[in-house]
Amino acid sequence: MPDNAMTMVVTEPRGPLHPEAAGIVAPQAGWVRVSVVASGVCNADIGTAAATGENTAFPVTPGHEVAGVIAETGDDVEGWAVGDRVAVGWFGGSCGRCPHCRTGDVVHCAERKIPGRSYPGGWAQNITVPADALARIPDGLDLFDAAPFGCAAVTAFNAIRKAGIRAGGRVAVFGIGGLGHLAVQFAAALGYETVAIARGGDRE
Repeated sequence: MPDNAMTMVVTEPRGPLHPEAAGIVAPQAGWVRVSVVASGVCNADIGTAAATGENTAFPVTPGHEVAGVIAETGDDVEGWAVGDRVAVGWFGGSCGRCPHCRTGDVVHCAERKIPGRSYPGGWAQNITVPADALARIPDGLDLFDAAPFGCAAVTAFNAIRKAGIRAGGRVAVFGIGGLGHLAVQFAAALGYETVAIARGGDRE
């Protein structure tokens, strides 16, 4: 195992990205180290890099749409092994014990973790995360296609799933950007009549 891995850091609010060599440390109990293959760029990452205030500690490494392969596991990690293909998204770990977690509402967990904010994110060769932040990537899904599923895709999918659309109903998607193009695909795959509305001939 190499001693260092490249990571991209922002050293000041709204500052540029800088490549830096970071030491590789074995993951603590309950955490895993993932060798990053692909990491998306979300507007929330830009917010992380621009963050100001007393709760922001620079330098930061953004990145919460991550796909890669487990390179190392800490103690007490069950169900995951070196070589597993995994994704890490915006929900980068939670306590698992509070009433919110116990009802599947991890977004409201007081101990919720976010890659890039709670610990260094995925704009790096490696990311170390709590094992409960992992999602398994099927063998048939390309890792570059899988990376945005950690945020953009789950956002679009949940919007359609929770919209109360009747079977065979119609879904209109306004905008075919980072979320819109995924929403169109999900709606069509779920059997809805799907209408996409976008401006500009380059989006046809």
